Amino acid sequence: MALYEVTYSVGNRGSSGNGAFVTESGMSYLTMTVEAPSPSHAQRIVENMFGGYEHCQASPGRPVW
Repeated sequence: MALYEVTYSVGNRGSSGNGAFVTESGMSYLTMTVEAPSPSHAQRIVENMFGGYEHCQASPGRPVW
């Protein structure tokens, strides 16, 4: 396990019918540090904290040294 910094935005995907992700006001480009076995796992942890892929767009984690 390692620490990863994940950048994420919270909003809604698909409400406009075209699958575009629309962020909530003030909920863009936030960061969180999580402990995970890999960068992609860190990404999924953060997305799931906010309701999954439909409600959170996260990047793969960046290792924290």
